[in-house]
Amino acid sequence: MQRNIIYLFVSIATFLIGNIIAAPWSTANRTPHAAYTSAEQELLTIERRYLDAHIQRDVVTLDSILADDFTISHAFGRVSDKAARLSLVADSDFTFVDVNTFGVDVEVNGDEGVVTGRAVVTGSYEGREFKSPPYRFTRRYEKRQGRWQIVSVQFGRDRYR
Repeated sequence: MQRNIIYLFVSIATFLIGNIIAAPWSTANRTPHAAYTSAEQELLTIERRYLDAHIQRDVVTLDSILADDFTISHAFGRVSDKAARLSLVADSDFTFVDVNTFGVDVEVNGDEGVVTGRAVVTGSYEGREFKSPPYRFTRRYEKRQGRWQIVSVQFGRDRYR
């Protein structure tokens, strides 16, 4: 019995020490917007506009955020372009109700940026509601003619569901 208590104490102590040591290097411990650079904050603002444009069916905003050579790669190898994405958002049979993102990280290097994370989409298609399984996303941004645009999106299965 006493040995089990010692094992429990050592396990808890090891867990706590590991978390304390790892904390300074974890991006998850950043306070919202406080530790982000201005370029990272700008990308996260555009990211929010991108998601909101889907929910609000705002094709004009989406058109300005997506680069003309935009591509989107789906989990099972299908690739589509800007015109297909704008068409989906404009389609009255398809509605984005919510795009819940979590575990989002942003990185900017000069005129290139990447936003990664996980997401779940809820919506409806032809009147039937749906909810996607959690998936991973990577959105690649480039600063072109002084403004950030999304040049590609990749979706993948979330192995941590």
